[in-house]
Amino acid sequence: MWEVLHAVLALMLVLGLLLLTVWLIKWAQLKAAACGVWQKMASRERLRIVEQKRIDTKSKLVLCQKDDCEFLLWVGAAQCLLLEKKDNTGKAENHDEA
Repeated sequence: MWEVLHAVLALMLVLGLLLLTVWLIKWAQLKAAACGVWQKMASRERLRIVEQKRIDTKSKLVLCQKDDCEFLLWVGAAQCLLLEKKDNTGKAENHDEA
């Protein structure tokens, strides 16, 4: 009988500690979001796809951003072309050779 009681109490203790941990994590996220820590951590992401548009079944236009530069890419089945690069100053470099 005592073994069952000990097992139930141990289970309740473990579940309580898990719930306390989850609550502390949520509380820390709310506090950190208020001071902008999570935004700063998320901003460390250097490369992201801003937008993409499908042209046909084998090709699409992809707008990528790395740090403060944006790249417009033509991605096809056999090749990838850099159409335009825009740096953080707003100066666009046209790489289209057509």
